[in-house]
Amino acid sequence: MWKWYLQRNRLWSVLLLSLCLAVFWYLFAPMGMGGQAAYVIIRGNSMEPLYHTGDLVILRHETRAKVGDVFAYHYPEIGTVIHRIVDIQGDRYMFQGDNNDWLDGYHPTREDFIGKVWIHIAEAGNVLIWLREPMNISLVAALLGGTLMFGLVSNPSKGPDHKKKRFQLPKIPIKDFDPSSREAGLIFLSLLLFVSVILGLLAFTRPATLTESDNISYTHSMAFDYTAKANPNVYDQPTIQAGEPLFLELNCTLDVSMVYVLASTEPINVSGSYRTLALVSEPNGWKRTLELISDTPLVDGRFGAQASVDVCGIHRLIEQMTELTGANRNTYDVEFVTEIELTGAIGEHAFHENVSPSLNFGLDPVQLYLQKDGFEDNELLNWESSGHINRTKRVSNTLSLLGLTLPVLFVRIFAIIGLVVSVGGGILLSLPLLSPSKNPVQTIHARYGSLIIRAENLPTEMKSNPAIEVQNMDDLARLAQQSGVLILETVHGSEHRFSVILNTTIYSYTAQNEPEASEPVK
Repeated sequence: MWKWYLQRNRLWSVLLLSLCLAVFWYLFAPMGMGGQAAYVIIRGNSMEPLYHTGDLVILRHETRAKVGDVFAYHYPEIGTVIHRIVDIQGDRYMFQGDNNDWLDGYHPTREDFIGKVWIHIAEAGNVLIWLREPMNISLVAALLGGTLMFGLVSNPSKGPDHKKKRFQLPKIPIKDFDPSSREAGLIFLSLLLFVSVILGLLAFTRPATLTESDNISYTHSMAFDYTAKANPNVYDQPTIQAGEPLFLELNCTLDVSMVYVLASTEPINVSGSYRTLALVSEPNGWKRTLELISDTPLVDGRFGAQASVDVCGIHRLIEQMTELTGANRNTYDVEFVTEIELTGAIGEHAFHENVSPSLNFGLDPVQLYLQKDGFEDNELLNWESSGHINRTKRVSNTLSLLGLTLPVLFVRIFAIIGLVVSVGGGILLSLPLLSPSKNPVQTIHARYGSLIIRAENLPTEMKSNPAIEVQNMDDLARLAQQSGVLILETVHGSEHRFSVILNTTIYSYTAQNEPEASEPVK
């Protein structure tokens, strides 16, 4: 009876389907699509025994919250948390898991709320996790699609004696054959709706973006060099080269140069200042500081500088300290240190750092020499230090389908467009049923075009058999569907005769083609 009702009243079927879709959308449309629902899979045991890992909870937007309600909210360091409200202090809410002995460390405001638990489905989350695997969803889609197509092409009236009952049509001069474009379109839209729902399930159960760590690397580098006039009887060249000692009897002035660069793959907008000091010290902790270059501004994270050092003056300072204290040490440490203070931004992130590259010498009564300690000169003269800025960024999440990697947001948009096109197209294709023509022949073609073929005449051997007139076209169409045959349409003037031939019996229905009334001439 219900099947007959739906076949007879396609208008009500479309309206009922549209109403069901509208109600379903209102109740279950995700918040990301403008709806009121959110879907969360339980992970962890903090809400046991109420919720278990793998359960699915559906949240609804709720404007009121009170102690005892279970809400989901955004926890900055963790993500989505589903716990129970245990206290409210001003605009802050205290949450605690039913299985926890402690309060949540973060106290959210209403802006952090996602929604209140509305529906709880045990183990459904595990099913969704399984379906989120592209291979699994492909298998399910293939199975359901095959079942759907089988149902569309199979004939439900077939039985053990079907071949005996079905009349094999003789060759008939066919004038027109309607391939039922409307029904084919509805089948296509049904498949589109099915694919869109599957893609929507895949896309809306995954976040559109992911938080990804992407550190900004940077490098400080300082190139040192030093030189002085040299006695050609002692050195190979007229000037001392970096790595060679300076003998105090021959020369007391050492020129020290330095070139500093801050480098990064991101744009650098850094300024600051630097100064260069000479630190004289010995292992017992004594030290004296001499300023070689006073505070000097730097821009763009780089500078170059040069200082002249009176090495004999440093040696006299040491002798004075020795004379006053009685300390008796032959060798002292002399360290040329450049203190650099940097402030600004690398990329879009604030940057502030202090570094102090240095060049170390040993000083005795005879010479100033580079302390090598087994290192090569190039290693000592080229100082380098690396660091990074911790940052996170949002990147587009992707979904792999049939060997293609697609952004989740793109799949969501495609699924939404598919839903709109399939539902809207179904309604448009059903408009002839929603507003049928007053012409009965047009109405018959709109409803049953897929069952009708146009013929010049009935087979000659059938013309002599009396036809059984049926009361309405719906009965004739139902007879054709149940018997698995087509309806023959013959036209004589304005009379359209529709016939179903079963064995040697003809069932007919006649309709008059009434042309649309033309507008009166003014």
